[in-house]
Amino acid sequence: MQTVAQAVAELNRLQTQRSDNTLPTLARTPKFNEYSAHYLNFIGSGQGTKKLGTVAKEKALLKRWNNHIGGLRLDQIKRVATGITYVISPPQLGSLFISQSNSAVNIIWTSPGML
Repeated sequence: MQTVAQAVAELNRLQTQRSDNTLPTLARTPKFNEYSAHYLNFIGSGQGTKKLGTVAKEKALLKRWNNHIGGLRLDQIKRVATGITYVISPPQLGSLFISQSNSAVNIIWTSPGML
């Protein structure tokens, strides 16, 4: 918003949403282990397009990551100055890249020594 008129218009829009009971519900960001369990249930249910071998591999990898960062909330994984969106990399596990867009969280793992 750059002008007072735009701010007033936004305030009116929010007031209308409040009166219509259509404001977004506020909730805490899930912990990594909660989200990974939800993700594994989704891809394991057959709704995803992943092969069984890929599902098994991701399940094993996420189990290891849960041991290290399972208690962190997704919003606690911070940006780094390298330009990569999000990265956590204990050397023995490889690099875990996490990016979020709208309602999706993308998790990409690279094995140790690969970038």
